[in-house]
Amino acid sequence: MQPAKSLIYLMSSIILASLIVTAGAQSTSSQTDNLQTPKSNQEKPPTQDEIHKQVKELLERAPVLSPRPSNALDEKRFIEEANKLLVHADWEVGKIETAVDAIAELEIWFSASPPVKAQVISNPTGLDVEYRKVVDTQGPFQNTTTDNVKLMVNPVLYKFICKNKNGEKKEQIIACTNGCTVKFEF
Repeated sequence: MQPAKSLIYLMSSIILASLIVTAGAQSTSSQTDNLQTPKSNQEKPPTQDEIHKQVKELLERAPVLSPRPSNALDEKRFIEEANKLLVHADWEVGKIETAVDAIAELEIWFSASPPVKAQVISNPTGLDVEYRKVVDTQGPFQNTTTDNVKLMVNPVLYKFICKNKNGEKKEQIIACTNGCTVKFEF
């Protein structure tokens, strides 16, 4: 009886050891697979440069631009895209209800950016121009002329108003996120 019990004990130990080794190998394999294969639903967060580029592109499609670019968004879609981008960028904002609110939040991304060149020209030349940020609806206008002046401005959206010698005014709202040329024809 003694040899039979020893044999059973030996066989049980071998089977148990085999199960432990197999389970351990599967667990290690599973952990290794998880480390090597990223989960498809986990995206890496965008870099600051990527966010900056997306903000610039969205501002250049703002519904307030005039003349309106062919790829401009309507106000509702612009607000949705701005909210989505700002949330994706982990930016804490209040409720954005208007395009101007969205522009103001998006322009914060450019607050640390260096100034860009804005060239203001007209036909005829030498006309007076007023300009200010689109979101600064109560702020004072800056003054310049269209004598092929190159201004250094913050990279945001601007409203330019040009007046000819007869008092006729023309207005443009331009994205100067990467520099811009504003041209008035009378």
